[in-house]
Amino acid sequence: MTSRRPQEGDVQLEPPVARHADVVPAVEDRSYLIFILGALAMALLAGFLLSVVISLALSGTITWGEERLPQMTQAHGWAQLQGWAGLFVAGMALRLMPRFAGRPPIRTKVTVPIFVLLFAAAAGRVVAQSSPAGTAAEALLVVAGLAGAAGVAAVGAAVGYTLARGRKRPEPWRYFAWAGAAWWAVWAVLMLIAAFKGARHDTFVLPGSMTSWPGR
Repeated sequence: MTSRRPQEGDVQLEPPVARHADVVPAVEDRSYLIFILGALAMALLAGFLLSVVISLALSGTITWGEERLPQMTQAHGWAQLQGWAGLFVAGMALRLMPRFAGRPPIRTKVTVPIFVLLFAAAAGRVVAQSSPAGTAAEALLVVAGLAGAAGVAAVGAAVGYTLARGRKRPEPWRYFAWAGAAWWAVWAVLMLIAAFKGARHDTFVLPGSMTSWPGR
């Protein structure tokens, strides 16, 4: 089906718009794109790359990183969990929840700082756990944990605020959304605790665990 180009003399009609107190005019918010791009970057540049390095080190093909295999494995998992899945879910939640709740899009001055915190946290932990043990790695792990906890808490707060200020209707999806916001808050607390514990135990690997690592 082809559309006809407007011609001289045509009457320009305003597109139909639902007008109601509960209806918020749709405004396209594209800040979610940086979350998607960040998630892809973490998955490919951190998650995939680390999986290759870990596999080669385990097979003896390369010697670089042999002494940090447990830490690098944890970094790989975190790149996939917070870097890929976390950024993707956060970006889509910040984009879709206002639409479901009948609220205006969340402003970029809120979403962009949240992205920076989440991305910096994931990248910081990957770098810290892939680096030689020492004060610098431990300090970076704490900084990454603080940034991650702040970013995760901000996602939960933004979603919760959007739900609380949105339409007050008994819709079943709201229970899932509130549960998600609550779990983001719980995750923030767990990240904060893990950051300090990890810094005291060589980035999450407890003393003596190296001896039980396969192939060592």
